[in-house]
Amino acid sequence: MNVKEMKKSYKQIIKSGLLSSFLKAKFFGVANPVIASWRVTNRCNQSCLNCRLWAREIIEPETPEMLLMIDKLFTEGIRFLVFTGGEPLLREDIERIINYSAQKGIQITLNTNGRLLRARKECLKYLTRLHLSLDGPEEINDYLRGQGSFRHTIEAIMLAKSREVPIFFTTVLSKYNLKHIDFLLSFAEKNKIKVGFQPASLNYLGSEENNPLSPLTKEYKDAIFYLIKCKNRGNPQIINSISGLKYMYHFPAERKISCMAGKLMLRIESNGQVYSCGWGIRKNSHPDTCNFCWKYEAIELNLIGALKPDPVLNAVKLLLN
Repeated sequence: MNVKEMKKSYKQIIKSGLLSSFLKAKFFGVANPVIASWRVTNRCNQSCLNCRLWAREIIEPETPEMLLMIDKLFTEGIRFLVFTGGEPLLREDIERIINYSAQKGIQITLNTNGRLLRARKECLKYLTRLHLSLDGPEEINDYLRGQGSFRHTIEAIMLAKSREVPIFFTTVLSKYNLKHIDFLLSFAEKNKIKVGFQPASLNYLGSEENNPLSPLTKEYKDAIFYLIKCKNRGNPQIINSISGLKYMYHFPAERKISCMAGKLMLRIESNGQVYSCGWGIRKNSHPDTCNFCWKYEAIELNLIGALKPDPVLNAVKLLLN
């Protein structure tokens, strides 16, 4: 990145209010969220072994209510929206929702499995970045996420790259892909995509049932230790900071971490209910610490909130590259 691009990135950070919101939350105890993760639907067209969201009752706001909520979020200071699911592209109005948000100046991230991206390709012109899941080579990925999922991910990559939309991968570490770290890093490098790692949770996503995929094995710690070694050697594809990986190394043991939920970020569920975070903590409840945060993005944000040096430097590098 040249000096001109660095100055542009810096101005965007200042304009977004992210830095000022962080300073208010950290040093003055003022909650001023600028980031919201919004599960716009529980419906999904893929059968990931790690998830049971599809079994939940379908209650979704209609389009006019969604647009009113976006107005309110913007008025309250939200400048970064992550649309997730389920599969957000199953909403017939998703292009309108994304377009409306972007026209207000909100930066948009879309989490998708990619199966419907070509049919909803108009979304791409409004995205700040696209998040795709990748859990290993084709046979592993398709076993974990459904037949054809790897091929649809490849197609989504090609389509997004043709529109110059930045792409990030999320890899959920489970019992089945711990030996495929090198493949994931090599694939990410080949496609010039950064990848964030997180463990499969103890319970299914969207359920209280025990998740048999959760990596409660020595191999999990070996995999995290290997990622730490790769990061120490300067691997540019790994989104996680070294401190973030060290925190995840202890999964599932509870370990306190500084919490920015409700202070810098919010969570909106598919029924329109607003929470401080995805664990169901009520809006306007701002815990100082958390014991069970395993999503890599939240871990990194919380470590930045604790002013840990390497996550701060790691975030700066990600923003400038």
